[in-house]
Amino acid sequence: MLACEIHVTDLGRTYHSAAVEALARFDGDPEPVRRAADLCFETLKVGGVIHAFGSGHSAAGAIELFHRAGGLVPVNGILEAFLSPFLSPGKSGQLERLQGIGPLLVEQWDVLTGEVLIVFSNSGVNPVPVEIATAAQAKNAKVIGVTSLAHAASVPSRHPSGKKLADVADVVIDNGARAGDAAIEYQQGKFAAATSGLVNAYIANRLVAEIVGRYLDAKIDPPVYLSANLPGGDAHNKALEAKFKHRLKGLWR
Repeated sequence: MLACEIHVTDLGRTYHSAAVEALARFDGDPEPVRRAADLCFETLKVGGVIHAFGSGHSAAGAIELFHRAGGLVPVNGILEAFLSPFLSPGKSGQLERLQGIGPLLVEQWDVLTGEVLIVFSNSGVNPVPVEIATAAQAKNAKVIGVTSLAHAASVPSRHPSGKKLADVADVVIDNGARAGDAAIEYQQGKFAAATSGLVNAYIANRLVAEIVGRYLDAKIDPPVYLSANLPGGDAHNKALEAKFKHRLKGLWR
């Protein structure tokens, strides 16, 4: 990312350049996203679902995949308020560092053999993202980790194993965020304006687009949400949700 002292009037332009640079990386190396889409489609075409999880602000990546216009219906959002900024960040940040929560979430949210869990975690060093990934793998599910390799490389793991999300995921998608996430240096050693949220949203929707393409290649109608604010949207969405109602706990809690 861009990291140089700049004039105040240039800050917005500099962030724009950093954002464009962050997204352009995926044109140069789309292979991890394509491998992730392959894993997702393999489970979806046989009736499985995709599970999406993130804690802290990384939960926004999981939210982007869950129950939204243009998104896939068979996505289970593992969204827990106690691991998000909806709880006091001082509390949720500490809870993310506790051991034992990840395996509990895998059981409670019904991650099954052959399914896919997508874990968003910018640093990937806290116990919850590491343990939810390994607990899913223990059930023979595949794990896609969306993380910053630069951040992960800059700090030690907080898990006793010494492992990070990037060490355990079956497919790793690097969101390209710099260590600390903030992208522009506004004073010597001081940075602002994060890129992980922007890029995670791109990764989520790039995955959706890749998966829809695989449905079309297989001549299968993709289960995609319409906006509820368009004519016929509610009826369309309810009909699709009924097919997956028994698996999508995030819709019915």
